Amino acid sequence: MKYNSLAKPSIFTAQNYDTKTTVEIDHSDLDLEEVMEAFQTLIIGMKYSNDSFKNWVLYKADEYQQNENDANQQTEIEHTNSQWNKEPLINQTEWNKRRDSLGDMMENYINVPISFSFDEFGKKKYNFEDMKLFFENKIKELEHEQMDSDWQHYK
Repeated sequence: MKYNSLAKPSIFTAQNYDTKTTVEIDHSDLDLEEVMEAFQTLIIGMKYSNDSFKNWVLYKADEYQQNENDANQQTEIEHTNSQWNKEPLINQTEWNKRRDSLGDMMENYINVPISFSFDEFGKKKYNFEDMKLFFENKIKELEHEQMDSDWQHYK
C-alpha cells in the first residue's frame, strides 16, 4: 500500500429503489468503528429505522455469544467425556442404590415442562403463565389424591 493512498477518501454507497445514499470519509485508513458507522448511515438512508439497526446488532451479538457459549460447552463436554473414560465404573449394587435414592427424592418434586417460543429475532420468550397453570393443576391433582386417600381411611 502506498502511503499517499491513505489520504484518499473512503466511499460507501447503497442504492435502494429510487434512493441512493453515499457516505464519504476523508481518509482510507479506517477503523472498524468508522466502517460500522458508515454502514449504519447507509442502512438508515435505505429507510430502516435506527431502532431496527440497533435491534439487529443486539440480535447478532446474542447469536455470536450463543455460538461462543456453544463452542465452550462443546469443549467442556469433550473434556468431561475424556475424564469419564478414565474413571472406573461403579458396580451394579452401587448403581441400584443411587438410582433408588434418586427415585425417592424425585417422588417429592413436581416436574414442570419449560414453555417457551421464539420472538422475531430468534430470542427465547418464556411463557411463565403456562408453566404456572401446569404447576397449579398438578397441586390440585395432589390435593384430590390426598383427599381421596383420607376419605378411604375413614370408610
